[in-house]
Amino acid sequence: MPNLAEPFFLLAGLLPLPAATLARLIAVPLSVQDGVGALFAQYLVDLTRHEPTYRPQDAARLGTVTVDLLNAVCAHQFECEDALPGETRQRVLQVRIHEFITRRLGDPALSPRMIAAAHQISLRYLYQIFA
Repeated sequence: MPNLAEPFFLLAGLLPLPAATLARLIAVPLSVQDGVGALFAQYLVDLTRHEPTYRPQDAARLGTVTVDLLNAVCAHQFECEDALPGETRQRVLQVRIHEFITRRLGDPALSPRMIAAAHQISLRYLYQIFA
């Protein structure tokens, strides 16, 4: 019989969410059909698809992004996004923006102003995220 405490302790070390929230994660399916869950699922697909092209030094950066996205999915699921560190929220927003841009590369109306408006951020903050 599997030890259900093991995933909890693994998550507790990676996710800066309250312990009660983490305990609820073990038995709850997370949606990957839309929103942050879909973004995370597509990220994992792309991560594995392009694995042969990564350099060894990419591992730490990709690991950080992966954990940040997992944090965002869990925080969204339990409506506690404010518990995430600011850097995590910013990296997740950056990934969302990259996905948004990729889906609209052929759109002649694509512009920094459009991107900022679609993500409900200022143009200045958009530039700051990608500085």
